[in-house]
Amino acid sequence: MHDVLAFEDRGIPTVLLCTEPFMHSAREHAEAFGTPDYQAVRVSHPLASLKPDEARERADEVVGRVVAVLTGQAQRQAASLRKRP
Repeated sequence: MHDVLAFEDRGIPTVLLCTEPFMHSAREHAEAFGTPDYQAVRVSHPLASLKPDEARERADEVVGRVVAVLTGQAQRQAASLRKRP
């Protein structure tokens, strides 16, 4: 989450891809860093053991959400980041 917010601070819209076991941590970090509205994109767990074809399927499952976050939420996330201490 820290790296994502560092890019966002530089004006680079970024999406955090996160598997279910780490979603709670991502939400907590977003809150702690003053960006409670930041939306991570949930990806089915696990990822590390996937074969290339399986990884492509996972990517296909979330690409629409990634685009939505990058295009539809970029302004809201930027506004939230500007409010950070």
